[in-house]
Order: sequence, then C-alpha cells, then structure tokens
Amino acid sequence: MPPKKTPVKKVPEAAVDGELRALFLNRGAAQRNVSRIQTILERAEADNVELTSAKIKVYQRSVENAHTEYTRFHQETIALSPPDYLEEQEECYHKFLDLYEDVSVLLESWNEKFTAPPTQHPSCVTNQQPIIVQSQSFGAPLPTFDGHYEAWPRFKAMFQDLMQRSSDSDAVKLYHLENSLKGDAAGVIDLETLQDNNYQRAWDILEERFGNTRVILESHILGLLNLKRMSKRSSKELRSLIDECTRHVENLLKLGQPLSGMSELLVVTVLTRALDDQTRELWETSFDQTELPEYEQTIKFLKQRCVILERCESSAPKVSLNPKVSNQKPPASKLMPSKLSNAVFVSSVNCPWISAIPKSRSYTCVSIV
Repeated sequence: MPPKKTPVKKVPEAAVDGELRALFLNRGAAQRNVSRIQTILERAEADNVELTSAKIKVYQRSVENAHTEYTRFHQETIALSPPDYLEEQEECYHKFLDLYEDVSVLLESWNEKFTAPPTQHPSCVTNQQPIIVQSQSFGAPLPTFDGHYEAWPRFKAMFQDLMQRSSDSDAVKLYHLENSLKGDAAGVIDLETLQDNNYQRAWDILEERFGNTRVILESHILGLLNLKRMSKRSSKELRSLIDECTRHVENLLKLGQPLSGMSELLVVTVLTRALDDQTRELWETSFDQTELPEYEQTIKFLKQRCVILERCESSAPKVSLNPKVSNQKPPASKLMPSKLSNAVFVSSVNCPWISAIPKSRSYTCVSIV
C-alpha cells in the first residue's frame, strides 16, 4: 500500500492579494487551453476523426504559447507566495508539466501520421508540399482582451480591422482570436466552435458575453467617479489624471452619450476635485466665476499646466544633501581660541559645533571676522 501523502496547505483567502489572484487566473487560463486541446485530440482518436496538418500545427503553437505563459506566471507566483505555500505552487506546476508533456506526445503522434512515408509505388509519389499555417505580418501587434467590459469595443474594432486586411483562413483567424483572449476572457469560446473553426460563431459568443452596452457604460461612469486624487503637485500624476478622464469621456461619446448640461458639469466637478490644491486654485482663477466651467476649457487648462510643471521639474536644480557632513567633527585648530590669530567676537547664537566638543572641556563659540 503506497504511503499517504501529507496534505498540502491551501493558501488562505486572506493571504492572497489582488496580484496573486490575477496570477492564479492567468495561470489557470493557460492550463485550460492545454486541457482543451487534449480533449480535442482524444475525441478525434476515439471517434476516428481525421485532423488536418494545419490544425495540428495550430494546436502545437497554442500549447507552446500556453507553456510559456504558465511558466512566466508561475515564476511570478513563486516570488509573491509566502514560504509555507511554495510546496503547493510547485505541485501545481508539476501537474501542468505532466499535462503539457501528455499533449505534446499526442501532437507528435499526429505529426507522424502526416510525415509517414507513402505505401504506394515510388513512381506514384508526387511532390506534395506540406500544409503549413500562414503567418503574416499584420503591420501592428495583435491586441489582447482581458475581460474588462470597458475595453471590449476598442479590442473588437482593432482586431477585426487587422483581420479584414488578412488573407488567412478562418481557422488561423480563430487561432489568433483565441490567443488574444486573456484573464477572464480566456476559455469563453466553447469547444465545439473551436473544433468547427467557426470564426463568426466565436465572435457571436464574445459579443453576447462582453458587448453589453449598459455594462460598458456603467464601467466608464464608475471609472470617472473613482478618479484617483493627486497626492502632490506633479506633472506625472496630473498627466495620468488627464489621460484617465479623457479615456472614459471619449469612450462614452463613442457609445452615443453626449457631454452636455448636467453630465458635463458632473465630469468637470469630479475631475477638478481630484487635483492638488495649488492646481485647483489656479484653475478656479482661470475662468469667470459667474459662468459654469466647461469640460474642453478645463482639459485645455490642465494640459497647459502639465507642460509648465514638466518644464519646472526638468529645470529645477538637484540638491544633494549629505547628512554625514554635518556630523563630522571640525578640526580642533578651528575650535581652540588660543590658536586663532585673527580678531574674534563672541557669538550669542547657538553654535552647531558645540555638540562636537567633549563634555569635559569648556570652549567659547566664536565667529571669525
């Protein structure tokens, strides 16, 4: 009877912070991708379904990408995990390696079917070219989508624009689409859609899941209401605040929500309340107090203010204070009145050197003229 394994401690809920949670989700998404391909291959063998060489090559690339991502996320997880839970993380990694090796063996067995020598007479052999997955330059990196609703419209527009310029088959486009889904969006496309290479159906699934206009609108509104207040007068923090605000506003405009009336006043109020005190005061004096502030006018002022801060910060002298200098004892020759040859006057102010003089002796602090 094999010895019982010592149960591994589970990471307590309180010990897992937001960063670890994200790493766990990303690592799990990579593992599910490999498991999905394993299921496809095993079903194909059980049902005697022939897979094409192109599909196998796509699956191989997907498995290798998942292995690379899982390894990277695992290393980051190890760096953040408490020492008591490293054993569990290593066990998870070894399980993934077993899965990865099993799927790699299945893929190689399928490759052998395509590369096996023909059984017919040599005179009947033709110069058949191997089928490969077309890989072309899109002129820009493929965008990724992590499941955040507010990022869905931009991802959809960018990805579909790149694919429209591509001459790839639907199978390859579906491969690129699946690999672009990260975090909460990974694994949303069902297995049947992937097996059928149904590119249009995949988009229908994603649109139904993430294309909820109301949820997208609310995410941008909440983003505006939760603008982070500046902690100090800083061009970097001000630039970040401007970018965050304009990003939400521009997305709301694209979704058919005009900025006027009360909505404009609300956005300006939320934005200016996030400013540092000095920038807020300057903004208040930049327009007529009898009129309501405008959004475009406010953004223009803040961008100009940001440029001014950047210039001031870049031209400000860098003062290097060495605390060790003030603690050094001055030479005894400068403290001994008997050694001074110039005229002296007794100083009535506190002398900073007094603390450096031994307590057993008595000296008078003087100023040299």
